[in-house]
Amino acid sequence: ASKGMNLVPNLEKDVDIMKIIQVPIQCMQNIQNRISIKCWKSFKGLPSLLITTDRQWLQENILIVLANAVKFTRDGNVQMVISLKTPEE
Repeated sequence: ASKGMNLVPNLEKDVDIMKIIQVPIQCMQNIQNRISIKCWKSFKGLPSLLITTDRQWLQENILIVLANAVKFTRDGNVQMVISLKTPEE
């Protein structure tokens, strides 16, 4: 809980999503080696995707999702897909 403090995001522009998610993926791979973690991108024609985000918040939340995925996977691998949807979709 914030205990009365305002939680204000620290937004950054032009953050490369693929570089951001490598930190939590590498962290999970460093602390466990029984589950393989793979990340796929699904945004056609773009080598990467630049977004506006709070870098630390995003990395922390991806780490939580990956930790839970690894926790509940007995054998095999965890696959994560990053996709882009336009407002029209």
